[in-house]
Amino acid sequence: MSHGPAPRFIGRRVELGTLRWRLECALNGKASAVAIGGEPGIGRTALLDALAGTAARLGFRHASGRGHPGKREVGFGVVQQIIDELAAPEARASAPRPVEGPGALLPDPGAEPDDRTVSAVFASFDGLLADAGARTPLLVTVDDAHFGDPLSLRCLAHATRRVREVPFVLVITYDETEPEADASPLAELTATAHRVSLTGLGRDEVAEFVSRATAPEVVDAETAQACHRVTDGHPLLLEELLGTLRQERPTGLTPQLVLDVGARNVAQWLRARLSRCPEAGAIARAIAVLGDEADFGRASALARLDLDDACARVDRLVRLKLVADGHPLRFTHSFFRGVILDGMAVGTRIAWHTRAAELLYESRAPGDAVAAHLLHGDVTRQRWATAVLRDAARHEVARGAPHRAAPLLRRALDTRLGGAHRAVVLRELGSAELATDHAAGTARLRAALAAAPDADEAAHTTLLLASALVSAEANDEAAALADHAAGWLGDTDQGTAWQLRAVAYQAEQGRLATAALARERESGLLADAPDDPRLLQTWSAYLAHRHSRQGHNREATVRCADLALADQQLSVADRPHHLALLALLYADAPALADPVLSRLGRAAERGGQLRSRALVPAFRGAFARSAGHLADAVAHLRTADGLLVSWSGGRRTHEGSWCAALLAEALVEQGRTGEAHELLAGRGLSARLPDLYHHNWVLYARGRLHLARGRHDEALTDLLECGRRLEEWQVENPAVLPWRSQAALACLAVGERERARRLAGGELAAARRWGTPRAVGVALTALGRAEAGPRATGVLDEAVAALRSSPARLELAHALYALGVACRGRGRLAEAREHLTAAGVLGQRCEALPLVTRTAEELAALGPTPSATASGVLLTRQQRRVADLASGGLANKDIAVRLGVSLRCVEFHLSGAYQKLGISGRRELHRALKGLAPGGRGSAG
Repeated sequence: MSHGPAPRFIGRRVELGTLRWRLECALNGKASAVAIGGEPGIGRTALLDALAGTAARLGFRHASGRGHPGKREVGFGVVQQIIDELAAPEARASAPRPVEGPGALLPDPGAEPDDRTVSAVFASFDGLLADAGARTPLLVTVDDAHFGDPLSLRCLAHATRRVREVPFVLVITYDETEPEADASPLAELTATAHRVSLTGLGRDEVAEFVSRATAPEVVDAETAQACHRVTDGHPLLLEELLGTLRQERPTGLTPQLVLDVGARNVAQWLRARLSRCPEAGAIARAIAVLGDEADFGRASALARLDLDDACARVDRLVRLKLVADGHPLRFTHSFFRGVILDGMAVGTRIAWHTRAAELLYESRAPGDAVAAHLLHGDVTRQRWATAVLRDAARHEVARGAPHRAAPLLRRALDTRLGGAHRAVVLRELGSAELATDHAAGTARLRAALAAAPDADEAAHTTLLLASALVSAEANDEAAALADHAAGWLGDTDQGTAWQLRAVAYQAEQGRLATAALARERESGLLADAPDDPRLLQTWSAYLAHRHSRQGHNREATVRCADLALADQQLSVADRPHHLALLALLYADAPALADPVLSRLGRAAERGGQLRSRALVPAFRGAFARSAGHLADAVAHLRTADGLLVSWSGGRRTHEGSWCAALLAEALVEQGRTGEAHELLAGRGLSARLPDLYHHNWVLYARGRLHLARGRHDEALTDLLECGRRLEEWQVENPAVLPWRSQAALACLAVGERERARRLAGGELAAARRWGTPRAVGVALTALGRAEAGPRATGVLDEAVAALRSSPARLELAHALYALGVACRGRGRLAEAREHLTAAGVLGQRCEALPLVTRTAEELAALGPTPSATASGVLLTRQQRRVADLASGGLANKDIAVRLGVSLRCVEFHLSGAYQKLGISGRRELHRALKGLAPGGRGSAG
């Protein structure tokens, strides 16, 4: 039999390498036999074809046979095929003597040979193979040996034991799933052979298979992975899948399309496989229904089979490669379970799941396993169903999966519930739904409150509902409900009553029309610290927020915020603890906030609540913006914004509006004003806004956006409205929102310099009371811009000095820019260049494109850099003083003390000097300074 070039063969590199090694051993006189097993369609024949090509290239002669299910009774049928190929005309032409010998001894088809004839054929066939192998290396292959006739299989087994000293290799393939695989003749043949068991192709091999089959279309990695997931690398299933896909959609394959079409193909394939053993259907359904709990005893009990019948049927499924050979019982392919369940009529499926739940409950299986079947079974039959479902839901919530708790609680509502228990389940369900769907959770909690049988249940439901209503901007309703619930409780539960009054306070504080009521309530609520440790933390959060709003005592603010956030089990969604994080933001305390946010982030991921998962990146974005890391801020805030939109279903919430405002303001600093405008407009935040507290951030962001787009009158309107509202709320701290400094810039743009001075001066006074360098520096920057002449540069010098000791890198860049412009106006060009260059460098680090552009324009207007010394190096006076002291051996701390400046200021000036002198550090400083004139010469200003 002649062979052409070997076909391109995907995968099976290990198996083909093993077979090639066997051929090479045969060339050295070592005969062998190989048995290749696998399920139907796994690629046994393709591997034989590839082997034949390899053998031909190595100089082997090849003779082959194939078993056939309709010819098992034809004695020596497979052997006859091999003899015929060895005796073919081309074989005879090259042979020195005939090779028909064994054929003459074969009995007529259908005749039953006696033992003597069988022995004679065996011996003659051995001689034929030995003679052929002695002349030319010989490969004999038999495909589908499980369908071969018993006499041929015995003859081949005999040959493998006798033909040993010539280059001869026998390779057979057989179906491991057929019962005949263990029958005596085939077992005799495979017993002494080297076995190769074929499994599915690997991920990379499937990707190559798909790539070749779909060329010239390029298929992405995810689509190729979906093909592997659906077929498990089974070559025949893969070919059928791709064929179906070509018919349904010749181009544009997607992972989802592959999964949808593949599920149908797998279903057809599985039904065909199961049709070979219909008696195993019941145990297969039991395994499918039980899923992960499918141990043998439970599966046999669910299928209502006795031990022997269950064993036989499981063994048959294992033989068919449908069930893995292990315990507990599981299917070999992830799709099989779904296919079998989908094939069960709905009534049958309900009945089987109900029996499975009862079986597991009676055997004291874990409640989660029982509940999984109650989800799909009849829950009206068992009195214990409600408790099992509620316990399983609590476990899911504790594991951080409230989305999995909700279906369990919805199913619990279908059980035989009394009125009081129904209200509790509705509350638990509302809480679980609130984690991922604000609107659904709120509606469910309303129903729970309506069903509450007593004041205690109503109070606990109201705590959840009122907080949800505050998020939905329904502050008045939230406050009224909380007050009513607290009144119902009276003195029976003072802790819960305090929490309800606190929620009412927060709701009133969030709306300008009721802010005065909130202040009256605040004096009583915060007068005395609660004894309960958890309530003490809540009290501390409210107190930190009050201190930060008033802006009088930064130290007390930080102390209260730190206490409020000390609980290791705290969630960022627990009201009002996010207020403590805001207090740390205003206090410029990122070092305290960062470990808290890391802890809260881990808890949020475990807890599965979208609001919690959103608030952590929202606060990270706020702190990143405060440090001038605009790219990080935008990334965090976009993540938070997306999660909040998912949580709210696109409806407006106070968390969503606050986050959108922060994101818009960061985009403005990056120069992405179009995106900022679209964001605010898309959230309905461009029109007139209700008098809700979080809308102050929207007004501020809108004002900054109008300023950046040159709409100064609109900017002034929004910023002054923001200020009016904050003043009515008695928010005096400019660290909350520095609206006055931004309004001052708008005033300057419309020619109202005196008004700008008053606004900036008022902010500066408040900032000094608060005491953070950022707040002081921002106010000084605005005031310096509003001033003129020496007064302007003096104020801006002070602003730069203040901001250098703060984490506010972007605000420092703005101050340096303003100082550079002021110095240029006074003709101090060297200093102007120095400050503008520093502003540009910081602006680039912050990725504040508008600022970078403005500094570049100002620097260009200054003209080329003058050469002030013979070496061309220009240091400012302060840089020269710091450099001289450092060159003299003083440490940075000592220089700071000597000059009366901050350590950060020393580091800043040294860094600038190094850059100008073209050196990397102190070791080169003495040498570099030798080229400069002492004192003022070689220094700017």
